[in-house]
Amino acid sequence: MLFEESEVNSVQVMKVLERRIAADTAGRFRSQIIEKVKNGTHAVVLDLENVTFIDSSGIGALVSVLKTLGSRCAVGLCGVRGAVAAAFRLSRMDRVFLLYGNASEALAALAPAHARQ
Repeated sequence: MLFEESEVNSVQVMKVLERRIAADTAGRFRSQIIEKVKNGTHAVVLDLENVTFIDSSGIGALVSVLKTLGSRCAVGLCGVRGAVAAAFRLSRMDRVFLLYGNASEALAALAPAHARQ
């Protein structure tokens, strides 16, 4: 799975560069995200703008990331649109995840208070 990564105001931003998150990539996707944020990051934004398809395995991988990171790390998703947004609505995961229109909105919401001052 390919990501473009950056850190802004102590928030790890991971832009998914793949078009699909499905059964064949979901396990690796989950493992890579968890490995990247093991270093003590307290907030991560997953930018799904390039993703045009996600199946239940992909959504399950995101839920697993959320559960694994637990309360020690806020996870926000942005760029969720089209068929991906429909999959989130159908599975009601739009009620579970913090969803933002774009990375700027997600960063504004998830950046630590001291970084915004």
